[in-house]
Amino acid sequence: CREGRACTEMRIPTSEIVPGDVILLEAGDKVPADARLFEEANLEVDESMLTGESLPAPKKVEPLSESLSTAERANSVFAGTIITKGRGKAVVTATGTATEMGKIATLIEETEKAESPLQQQTLNLSRNLGLLALIVSGLTLLLGLIRGFSAHEMFLFALASAVSSIPEGLPAVMTITLSVGVGRMARRNALINRLSSVETL
Repeated sequence: CREGRACTEMRIPTSEIVPGDVILLEAGDKVPADARLFEEANLEVDESMLTGESLPAPKKVEPLSESLSTAERANSVFAGTIITKGRGKAVVTATGTATEMGKIATLIEETEKAESPLQQQTLNLSRNLGLLALIVSGLTLLLGLIRGFSAHEMFLFALASAVSSIPEGLPAVMTITLSVGVGRMARRNALINRLSSVETL
């Protein structure tokens, strides 16, 4: 028990659990936070979502080195895992993003999605076409003014030439081409999750 918190057994929302609280664990419970066991009776926990182990992990209360990996820390339970057998008591050591599951979620959010070579080439092509369109329309405007055409007419003509130089059908053509590739791969019993993966294959 901690100062300011009741020492009686009660059910509270997971969001109200803080480090230092004592949690009671029984078969079928979902562990609400990372915690250090100080009492257990035939306790086993399904940690497959963290460690990939298919079998429940037996737990014990003996002290272990802090340098051990998550799968080797038999004296701890982790948020999101399921109690499959036995019962136990544990002191909460981490909640929210400080838990092992929270750290994984944070890493996933911070991971930048890499662009495929096709996406990079398309972006470069778009930039080059846009720059070329601006240069050509600027030259058209300048030459028209030098030749004596009105500024209003030349501005509209330069704007029209800039818009017409951008291939609006390019995204549709690329999508159709990749879709055809997906169809060809499917006929060879290959499943494609993303259209952009076809370019690599």
